[in-house]
Amino acid sequence: MKRETILVALLTSFMLYAVSCSQKKELINIIPRPLSLIEKNGYFEINKLTKIILNRDNAELRQSTKIFQELIKNATSIDLPIIISESVENNTIFIDVNDSLINDEAYLVNVSAKRIFIRAKGSKGIFYALQTLRQLLPEEVENKHYQDHFSKLTIPAVEIKDAPRFSWRGINVDVARHFFSKDDLIKFIDLIALYKINILHLHLADDQAWRIEIKKYPGLVEKGAYRSTNYYLEDECKKYGGPYMEMDKNLVKEKDGQQVYGGYYTQDEMKEIIDYALEHKINILPEIDMPAHSGMAISIFPQLNCENKGPICPCNDFSYEFARNVFSEIIELFPYEYIHLGCDEVDRNSWANSYACKKFMKDKGISDVEQLQSFFTREMEKFFNSKGKKLIGWDEILEGGISKTATAMYWRTWIPNNLNNILKYGNNVIVASTSGYYLNYQQNNLSLKHTYEYQPVPTDIDSGKEKLICGIHASLWSEVIPNVKRLEYMAFPRVIAFSETAWTDENQRNWEDFLTRIHSHFKRLDALDVHYRLPDLTGFIENNLFVGEGFLVVNKPVEETEVRYTNDGSIPDRTSPVYKHPVKVKSPVTFNIGYFRPSGELYETYRAEFTKKEKYLASADISPEGSGLIRKYFKDNFNPENLKKKDISPSIALPEILDNQFGLIFSGYIKTKQSGIYTFYLTSHDGSILKIDDQIIVDNSGSHESIQKSGQAAMREGYHKFELSYWKTGYEVQLQLQFSFNGKSISEIENRMLFH
Repeated sequence: MKRETILVALLTSFMLYAVSCSQKKELINIIPRPLSLIEKNGYFEINKLTKIILNRDNAELRQSTKIFQELIKNATSIDLPIIISESVENNTIFIDVNDSLINDEAYLVNVSAKRIFIRAKGSKGIFYALQTLRQLLPEEVENKHYQDHFSKLTIPAVEIKDAPRFSWRGINVDVARHFFSKDDLIKFIDLIALYKINILHLHLADDQAWRIEIKKYPGLVEKGAYRSTNYYLEDECKKYGGPYMEMDKNLVKEKDGQQVYGGYYTQDEMKEIIDYALEHKINILPEIDMPAHSGMAISIFPQLNCENKGPICPCNDFSYEFARNVFSEIIELFPYEYIHLGCDEVDRNSWANSYACKKFMKDKGISDVEQLQSFFTREMEKFFNSKGKKLIGWDEILEGGISKTATAMYWRTWIPNNLNNILKYGNNVIVASTSGYYLNYQQNNLSLKHTYEYQPVPTDIDSGKEKLICGIHASLWSEVIPNVKRLEYMAFPRVIAFSETAWTDENQRNWEDFLTRIHSHFKRLDALDVHYRLPDLTGFIENNLFVGEGFLVVNKPVEETEVRYTNDGSIPDRTSPVYKHPVKVKSPVTFNIGYFRPSGELYETYRAEFTKKEKYLASADISPEGSGLIRKYFKDNFNPENLKKKDISPSIALPEILDNQFGLIFSGYIKTKQSGIYTFYLTSHDGSILKIDDQIIVDNSGSHESIQKSGQAAMREGYHKFELSYWKTGYEVQLQLQFSFNGKSISEIENRMLFH
């Protein structure tokens, strides 16, 4: 071979290797992150001759491969055959069902150019291994309507060892407040299975509606599954802002001469949902909330409560008869070993004032209404146990006493030391905290990070008690989730972040790494037609300042999206100018900025107002006494009489000892190095306000979750009067102030900038 030919061959090989490496780095973005992942050279090719080999045969193992087979067939028209054999062959996906793996959900995957080797204990591990392979395929394979079929598919060579952190990885969907159809739930099951969620908790009944057919009491759905469209509260939903807040017109019908909204699941429909979920290794956990949150049932059967008021009455025979009849059908319908009784937020006042309850308590030797609630819960648990089921309830089930076999869902994070108090009972606990995993809470640019970094097993938990925490659980309460698009918007991508917290060991999780990986999943969600929340546009804020001239700068985090804008007050559409580069601003103007999905759908509209300042804020002519800010700590509120401590803080830092409710004021001066536009980013859990030179720059007031708000000040070089106030009323504590100069990168407020 000539020297030139050898050089060309070597160069070509090197270029192909470089391309291969760059593709591999782009493609291997598995979520949840596996226990161990080693990238190798090369690819396995799925083609018309590829086979699946199972070393054991049964219907459940075949079912675990079915979804992957259908995915490949849709993308390529290749129908992968299943062969039963113990012989390892080339061009095969060989599945070794092996008892050497202890964990039912653990798996090994080894992809080489010759074959894919999977080892698992049984069908669950096989299913999760194939879901991991699914994420290594091009995103387009997810699109069921994809027209340009692949002639072959490649999977990058990789070696993976994996097992979950928690055995319980659950999502609660409230179908009572707003209804989601069978097809909506089927799609949701597809999505959460991709991220190895294994529990779908359905909140089937509440004060607003009853959603599951009970044949003993047909009136529950005939009267309880629909409500007047006037009760839909569409205006209330729209107050929350964001996309997809319209009423689902498919759920509106004529009933008894008026328009009503709602729906329910027949038992046959629910069986279809359950079977579909089980195929995806997901158990359906049913919840019929009792004794509170039963307003719809009580409206149909008034004899359920005490003397025509309050929650279900635990002091009359019909309450127990009704509950046992309802749960008999629920238990017959749902194969999962757990049943959720709810037991939360019970107003016991009607019981305390009821003659029937006073007599009942005396007869049973019950001393208070907490024990009365516990009596009801224990009676239902005995009934569940007699049917081979276990009871789960919200953490209130422990009040008044409960058996050791019940499982508590810890949700009330605002109660100090509540988790430790719950763990003292010795019951199994699932962390379903409001502050970490309520995905129905309003979103902002910090929501995804907050979900990802939330610690379900806190460091201050009593020694040895962490073993009682068997999993984590996210909730999507639907009071202001009026349709399935809004459900997807609230769920994704936070469910993806949640899934990694649930599956991946704590010491292997990293926010920056996750942020890199999740961007490829946006393309996959697009292919799956998911109306997820896009990452925020950046580069501007709602109220922008400029001196002389300014610029509208828009940074879009997802390349496939499109940004269009108007400056005449109209909402951008597909005919509006496309944002391509910074737009110069010379006079006051307000831009409406349209953020369009890759599909072309208008996702959200931003507002950016530009105000012209004739000059910068003058700096103060002072000589500071020293570095740091004066920090005043108030117990309860800012009343001078409540001043508890005054000191000098070198930074914007919280004191070590904090009350349940307190206020802080930092005051002094901030020193700027250059004249220009300073943007301040104020993040707090509960309320905070930033003032510069006695002007409110950022108003982040109110009682709320962690929210970041921003504002600008046009400031000259030098010292400027500074005041930052913060008040905390809830359980969580957070305060952070950052800044950027003339639209550059965001930085921390450094100690050397602060004086008094």
